Amino acid sequence: MKLEYKIIQKIVNLSSSESGWVKQLNKVKWGDNPEKLEIRLWHYVEGSDTPDKAGKGITLTESELDKLKEYCAQSIKD
Repeated sequence: MKLEYKIIQKIVNLSSSESGWVKQLNKVKWGDNPEKLEIRLWHYVEGSDTPDKAGKGITLTESELDKLKEYCAQSIKD
């Protein structure tokens, strides 16, 4: 059984490769679960706005994202 997903909001492209894989921060809904923030690799066929494959990723809560932003802001100051 294939798990269905829907990208609710594309937030930012972090990197991309010539092979079509793009690392993105998005809000994603998997199946019937609530939407979550994810940093994940997505594969796009040339010319398509919809990914055909999901790669490995990490899921973040809003609280975890806030902590990450605080850490990044502090590390830039140091």
